[in-house]
Amino acid sequence: KMNESAPRGLTFKRIYSADTSFSEIVSALYLLKCRIESGSRTFYGRYLYAAATLPEHRSKGYMGKLINEALGYAKEENLDFVALVPANDGLYGYYEKFGFTEKMYKYRLNICSNTATMRAFCEISEAKEFYDIRNSFQGNMLMYDEIISEYAFECMKFAGNRVFSISDKAYYAEGEELFCADDNDFNASEMFLRNLCGESEIF
Repeated sequence: KMNESAPRGLTFKRIYSADTSFSEIVSALYLLKCRIESGSRTFYGRYLYAAATLPEHRSKGYMGKLINEALGYAKEENLDFVALVPANDGLYGYYEKFGFTEKMYKYRLNICSNTATMRAFCEISEAKEFYDIRNSFQGNMLMYDEIISEYAFECMKFAGNRVFSISDKAYYAEGEELFCADDNDFNASEMFLRNLCGESEIF
């Protein structure tokens, strides 16, 4: 249940009302508001996120029912799309049963540097700065509103990952992604790679 008047603070408290309660949750997923900017057109949809079922309740069809409910909701709301990223390659076949097809791609780059540091970059501590950098991009990728961006930022922080600004249109989230909103910012990526510490996987 959406709670638009919830006070500022932790994102979940801002999104969900206090009277929401369950006796037991065995299977769940989230539909996060998102959009895709393509040329002069904007497509509105949902990102299907954190779909999970307790091990002892799997293979009972619960997740399938939730996904069908999610797709039915998207149709009723006249949304343009529902997108997701399977947790592993073995799930592609499962999601195909519900009509999902491969339309978006990610590139994985493994980087290892033993001597460099991240001192050349400023760590992002406020979700608003993270949102402003990501929102500066206009192109074919999933974009989120400020509340959902804050949620993503809090999730990364909760997992112990740091986020660094490379420029006002580029950032690096440890273990998550290297984001550049402007082709010119790829020049900054050379300095970034020289200063990256430890071993990271970038998506």
